[in-house]
Amino acid sequence: MNKLRDSLKMLYHLIVNVIKPRMLFKFNRLIPAKNAGWALFGALCLMGISQISIGQKNFLLSMPEDNKYAINPAYAGLESSLAVAAWGREQWSGIPGRPGTQAINAHIPAYRLNGGLGLRINNDKLGPFQYTKFELGYDYISATDDLIWSFGATAGYSQIGFDGDKLRSNDGLYDAGLIDHNDPSLPEMRLSEGTAAFGLGAYVITSTIEGGISLQNIYINSSSFEDNALQFDWLPKMTANLFLEYGWDFNNDWYFFPVLFIKSDFEQIQSLIKFNALYSDVINAGIGLRGYSGNTIESLVISAGYVLDAHFSVHYAYDIGIGGIATDASGSHEIILNYNLNKPVGKGAVPKIINNPRYLD
Repeated sequence: MNKLRDSLKMLYHLIVNVIKPRMLFKFNRLIPAKNAGWALFGALCLMGISQISIGQKNFLLSMPEDNKYAINPAYAGLESSLAVAAWGREQWSGIPGRPGTQAINAHIPAYRLNGGLGLRINNDKLGPFQYTKFELGYDYISATDDLIWSFGATAGYSQIGFDGDKLRSNDGLYDAGLIDHNDPSLPEMRLSEGTAAFGLGAYVITSTIEGGISLQNIYINSSSFEDNALQFDWLPKMTANLFLEYGWDFNNDWYFFPVLFIKSDFEQIQSLIKFNALYSDVINAGIGLRGYSGNTIESLVISAGYVLDAHFSVHYAYDIGIGGIATDASGSHEIILNYNLNKPVGKGAVPKIINNPRYLD
């Protein structure tokens, strides 16, 4: 993740301070500044390269406590009703080619199957690259008087796309719908390839502590595709997530729940430690720090949420950049709309309920 930030920061400073998009000319016509930054970002990713390897982009989260199934397949069904989360994130707003995510996930108890079923759909963008993933999941749930534990898995299909028609070169022709980069190293159309994807996770809930570990983006085979002299080898990276939450009541009206969220691609580690408070089961707010030392310190996270009614709640987070490329951006934004049917569904034996305030009606 640090390598990605350093590369984006280098490209951004090259675009803004060295090449200066407003000074780019093509056949004596000025390239609009609003398009030049994006076009140059994509061109710099590929220009002069005949073969590259790329890894699956993995989204960051500022509110994992409100979007648990997105990070762990073993969370399916643990809210005892149908739960749906539609969410999006814009990382490093204002920087050309910035990462962005739009996603929806849903899960529901399946008591006759002794577990839960889930669905996850993600669409991630990074520069000219687009990653789309569709997953179905199942987890086995067991309960005792003191805890609930689960083990889950997902299986699905992941596709990468590359929008070559969005690139612009100084010597290209782009009039009247014509796309001709005049550069054999740049593709002139959208390229795509896909492969099967899997995930694994485990989750535990007690009266005060809950958390889990998961592996995302487990791939059996890599994929490759090519266009003329340009070849892409898609080498997705598996990532590991660790999530922990501790909660307690205070004066009946308040519930405090700090969280720790750690992501790793087995080369780099990024962390989020965050303190959250819920008031009267309606309003929540949180503040956190992304990063743990040195150049991993990236942003200060501020979040807020509101329960709209018995079924819907909305949550928003804003990341203030304090390190790395985040200091050159105008913040990062994340929003989640949660829906819960809020009544038992399905048939079969309802599992034991743990006395955790976040899981009570």
